[in-house]
Amino acid sequence: PAPASAPATGLVPVYVVLDTSPAAAGCVVDLGNALRSLQTLLANSPDVASAVRLSVITYADGADVVLPLTEVSWRTGVPGLTTSPGCRYRPVLRRLKDLIPLETERLKEQVPRVLRPVVFFLSVGQPEDDAEWPAAHAELMAHTYFPNIVACAIGADRARVAQRIASRPALAVAAVEGADPAQSAVQFSVLLQRTLLHLGRSAIAGQMELVLECPQGLEPVAADE
Repeated sequence: PAPASAPATGLVPVYVVLDTSPAAAGCVVDLGNALRSLQTLLANSPDVASAVRLSVITYADGADVVLPLTEVSWRTGVPGLTTSPGCRYRPVLRRLKDLIPLETERLKEQVPRVLRPVVFFLSVGQPEDDAEWPAAHAELMAHTYFPNIVACAIGADRARVAQRIASRPALAVAAVEGADPAQSAVQFSVLLQRTLLHLGRSAIAGQMELVLECPQGLEPVAADE
């Protein structure tokens, strides 16, 4: 059935990438709550939901698509999250490189204007494949459909991790010094909701406005850190 509201001019694919390695054990419940809050936000804003397609991918030793790209409503099944052994970035970056072009092309067959995909990448643990993942990141960013990557790091060495993952310096965010991971996960939820709401509203008008408003407890990573 056709939506009651006018169709969005643009559509933005959004990939929420969540760390479910052992380091995330203290905040995995909060990350699950973040997904439910996101569902509530979008289900209560059908105009914004119509301009957003959401996917959730978790990573530890490997990568799992726990929510395939979809228009979110109250009927959307929000995945439960559990931690798994290992912490590697390469599998999830490769999964994004496979999925994003395929799904962007599919969306372009359905709507006239698909905006550049946005990835929200949450990092808690230290990657065990530090020598390998940068090449996978470079391959992803070299693709025609390279995404905007918002990196939020809340674990050890977080400023450096956020800088390396984000697609540009302005999209790197880290927890403040001494922050509790569970509380930082809650702040990530706030950042996600605020940014997605703004993103969806701009997509309705056919524009891409990716603006980060950090809640208390998160801060932009200075370029010289």
